[in-house]
Amino acid sequence: MFKKFIDAILGKAAPADASAQPAQPAATEPLPQFRVSPLAGSDDANPFVVDGYDCLSFVRAMKANASDPAVARSFAEFRKVTGSSYAGQFPPDAMEIASTLEYPGEQVRDGMLYKAGQMEQKWDIYLYREHLYFCRSWTGALVYVAAFAMTKGKIAVDKIWAAREALADDPAFAVREVDYLIKSHVMQARVPHPLPPELPPDAETIGQYSFSQYGNMCCFGTYADTLPANLVKPERIKAALEQSKANPPRQ
Repeated sequence: MFKKFIDAILGKAAPADASAQPAQPAATEPLPQFRVSPLAGSDDANPFVVDGYDCLSFVRAMKANASDPAVARSFAEFRKVTGSSYAGQFPPDAMEIASTLEYPGEQVRDGMLYKAGQMEQKWDIYLYREHLYFCRSWTGALVYVAAFAMTKGKIAVDKIWAAREALADDPAFAVREVDYLIKSHVMQARVPHPLPPELPPDAETIGQYSFSQYGNMCCFGTYADTLPANLVKPERIKAALEQSKANPPRQ
């Protein structure tokens, strides 16, 4: 899965199909202080309970510069898209995957759920007719479609259709990626992003992959299971609540 894309990051090959593979940005190199740092779950600097790689300063320092002007024009054109044209569509050569993902929610409205505002943000997400559409912001390529139903105050995703290029031999990763995109982009939660098992555990490679796949929206990559509802350390949650009480929002 993502083998061609991972090989491209490692300098072994170029993606065969830019419409199916994540867009490869030309990016400015961050300063040495903005590097990817491996952190164990037990490390006090790690806000999460899982081992992984802190990417936040790295992806925030990176700037995407499209070497091909056509890519920049494509990104600009897709900023005008409302997503209604995706309704009823499926990704190319789609494979159906069963899902048990659930999220709190009572009302949903058709339209844009998340729209990239800059080239450093790599996804657009739309909702139409009880389906979520996950598209690459540079190319408009439809990568995932997720069907959901409203049940007892919850949004239950029971099916996911994934472009075969994004799926390969690991349906479980596709589910983790859809879950991450819902949590991080739609719900605006700071959560770890999934790393494909075959990605080499090298900090530089992980940083390049994370930025290319998720842009500056990601913060912490991990090979661990990212599906649990709360991977934030309890003490971090407690500290955030205490800070919120000490500094209530102004009315």
